[in-house]
Amino acid sequence: MALMQIQNDELAAVTHTLDLLLQLLHPQHSIEAMVMLASLRAYPRLGVSSSDFAQEQAKTWELFDRAIKADDLDMHVEIVRL
Repeated sequence: MALMQIQNDELAAVTHTLDLLLQLLHPQHSIEAMVMLASLRAYPRLGVSSSDFAQEQAKTWELFDRAIKADDLDMHVEIVRL
């Protein structure tokens, strides 16, 4: 579902979808979702104030920290890329 929302350029919807998914799944089962959400939050978006973006950045680093603990090489590469 999240990938379809990305294709349709529905970034607010995909952020919401991934947030819900991460609340429901065990962190080890949602590494890809964590990195995808962190990737989306890493860049400013239209309609997001600078203070909200600062909060998004803090959430991004929290997600990256959780993903790093998973010891998944592909996720480490994505984190470094961002």
